Amino acid sequence: MKVLLTCNFPDDIVAPLLAEHEVQINTKNEPMPRDEILRNLSDKDGLLCTITEDVDSELLNIGSSLQMIANFAVGFDNIDVSACSERGIWVSNTPGVLTDATADLTFALI
Repeated sequence: MKVLLTCNFPDDIVAPLLAEHEVQINTKNEPMPRDEILRNLSDKDGLLCTITEDVDSELLNIGSSLQMIANFAVGFDNIDVSACSERGIWVSNTPGVLTDATADLTFALI
């Protein structure tokens, strides 16, 4: 599989992908600009993105080979899940990843 990573993700996330797939990584410490995502997505089977990327019909039309979109975020408000479902694209997120941090912050504020 060919996978596009829109952020400079931690090594423990990237390493398993590199071992199994052909990966294109945004190595900058800032979100990948939308025009760059659109330019690099046409031949990708997977997309690992964050809440900063708007995954809409325009992006999905260009990423016609996409099979999976993994959102490195608790939610998925940035992804048109209905459009993904219509195209047979799997969508995932990382629920619960902020639970401990939220509890810690609450106790710190108390």
